[in-house]
Amino acid sequence: MNTGNDNSEPTLPNRPEIESDERWRAAFENSAIGIALLDCNARFVTVNSAYQKMLGYTEKEFQAMSCLDITWEEDQGISWKWFVELLDGTRPYIQVEKRLKRSNGTPIWIRMNESLVPGTEKTSPFLLAVVEDITERKRAEEALQQSELLYKEVLNNIPECVFALDVTPDFRFKFAGFNWAEEQAVGFSSSEVTGRFVEDVLSAEVANKVTVHYRHCLESGTVTEYKDELDLPIGRRYFRTSLIPVRNTEGRIYRIVGCCTDLTEIRRAEEEALVRQKLESLGVLAGGIAHDFNNLLGSILTNAELAETQLAAGGSAVEEIGTIKAVAIRTAEIVRELIVYSGQDQADFEPTDVSQLVEEMLELLKISISKRATLKTDLGKKLPAVRANPAQIRQALMNVIVNASESFGEKDGVINIATSLTSGCEEPAQYGETQLQQREYIRLQISDTGCGIAEEARAKIFDPFFTTKFAGRGLGLAVVQGIVRAHEGVIDITSTPGHGTIFKILLPLASQRLKRDPSAASQASGGQSASITATLLFVEDEETLRAAVSKMLRKRGFSVIEAGDGRTASDLLRSHADKIDVLLLDMTIPGTPSDELAAEATRIRPDIKIILTSAYNQKMVMDRIESPTIRGFIRKPFRLDEIVQLMRDVLASPGVRSSTEP
Repeated sequence: MNTGNDNSEPTLPNRPEIESDERWRAAFENSAIGIALLDCNARFVTVNSAYQKMLGYTEKEFQAMSCLDITWEEDQGISWKWFVELLDGTRPYIQVEKRLKRSNGTPIWIRMNESLVPGTEKTSPFLLAVVEDITERKRAEEALQQSELLYKEVLNNIPECVFALDVTPDFRFKFAGFNWAEEQAVGFSSSEVTGRFVEDVLSAEVANKVTVHYRHCLESGTVTEYKDELDLPIGRRYFRTSLIPVRNTEGRIYRIVGCCTDLTEIRRAEEEALVRQKLESLGVLAGGIAHDFNNLLGSILTNAELAETQLAAGGSAVEEIGTIKAVAIRTAEIVRELIVYSGQDQADFEPTDVSQLVEEMLELLKISISKRATLKTDLGKKLPAVRANPAQIRQALMNVIVNASESFGEKDGVINIATSLTSGCEEPAQYGETQLQQREYIRLQISDTGCGIAEEARAKIFDPFFTTKFAGRGLGLAVVQGIVRAHEGVIDITSTPGHGTIFKILLPLASQRLKRDPSAASQASGGQSASITATLLFVEDEETLRAAVSKMLRKRGFSVIEAGDGRTASDLLRSHADKIDVLLLDMTIPGTPSDELAAEATRIRPDIKIILTSAYNQKMVMDRIESPTIRGFIRKPFRLDEIVQLMRDVLASPGVRSSTEP
């Protein structure tokens, strides 16, 4: 027998004599676990039936072998070492798990407790080995280990971020580990966070933010999904996360597993794309605005020349001047829309008669469309009002009409504009983007006999930068869709190539109908010719505007002092403090800022009345300046009758008034 030892082998006593005890023999033979007795040479003396069955040898075969004969080769050295330590008393017993060889050569894992039984006067010392088969347990452990290795390999190679949280008995959250992707995303390694509370790893702000989601998952017991923007040590990160509750055998949630997608790079790419889109849209918009302004300025110039001709011949230029005013108002609305588009203003909504709005635009529409297009209308009378921004509805109508006009190409065609009252239940189901509510709408329908729109183009017709026309046509139908949605309305398009196109726009009714007072216009236009003797300091840096307004105000009875900048106005305030009753102040002037000038005017003349004017809306202006002497606001561009009426109101009342905004 090769024991792997040299001259250090112990001197072994003779084989023991086993006492003949029937009870002991019965217990030995019927034990469910394997029992073996070995002499001090490590040879088998006897084994019980369980041991024989476990390894597949007979008792006679065992008695011809040493324990090393059934020990796996690489384990023989350590096994002999333990055996020697038992004999010399270095070890009181051996408790070990190791592999043995069955009779068929296959391995078996056993747990063995082995000890030295001292000899007596009648017996020699012997070794008692109690052996339990743990092969299945070992296989399960190995399978679990392989599974864990596979799990770890998968987790560390998938692109998704995965983290685990242990839920403590007091319902706090400890990190149980990260995968590699999560480590890269958050800037912490799994080893440095495992076993630590969330609030001990993350900043208070971030910890509070994410803990809200963890608690919701714990309390609801269901998968929780959310998006978060977190300020981490490596910078701001964006995540889309799903939290999965994990229960133990008792049904208690003891762990939460988080699976999240790092959206940071995607978000940055989207922001960069948005910047590019904005630049592109500004280019497209600039071309469209230039096109519209050229048309409008052309109309102003031609009507001005026609008015000159009429006046030179001794005729009337009332019609031409009326057209110039209408075009100027339309131009001002385009400028106001640009301010809204830039994010520096908000659109105003008011009760609006759509039919009347279309009628007011007819002349402007006729000069904006192709000469081959004929414009026809079928406008409902006395229709209820919609709550709308008139300038935006005009813009939407203009975009659709011009789009229809261009569909004729070199052929003649007809554009029909119709308005009517309808209800959601009466409309067909093609308004797929929004389910129509059971409410009433004004239907604005624009149909043409043009070339129609192909199916593949119709699917993209509302895309912001999609066009089938030449460059520089504004944002087209994308703007129309945005305006309609802003009005809580819906839009639908029906078109067949070669058979024209129909646009249907549904706008919900306002809560009240329009209330028109026929006398209101005459009153606002100065129907009352009461004499006014107030003195006005008008501060406006645009010289032509300042001169024209001042001239007309003087004709209405005001004494007007003019200033083109803040410094001049400040000097005039001090030198004419006892004369100036009203300060009409533009909000954007050179020199002394407007807010400082208003404050100085209040100090010099505590009872002065200040009227502010700006191209921006009243709310934005009032947010920038505070003064108890501000009594009114008028938005540029304004008409003479508006400023005169506001002056009268301000002089008659201490409250803040506005001539152009409710």
